[in-house]
Amino acid sequence: MIEVGDTLKNSREVSGVTLEEVSTDLEIPVILLEQIEDGNMGAFKDVFELKEYIRKYSKYTDYEKRNRIINNLMSK
Repeated sequence: MIEVGDTLKNSREVSGVTLEEVSTDLEIPVILLEQIEDGNMGAFKDVFELKEYIRKYSKYTDYEKRNRIINNLMSK
């Protein structure tokens, strides 16, 4: 999960968006976003909540779209 957190953090930083902005836009506390970026999945008691946060954060950073493009290029 560390790779996911690193990828999300990198996408956010490349976009020039702060954790506070992500937190406000997604209504996810900064501390939870930091835990995701650090790969500290043990900080989450509910795996479904964690998955939802990662899904929302991925969409926000457009990670999903980039990942699909990369996968499509690699499969050719």
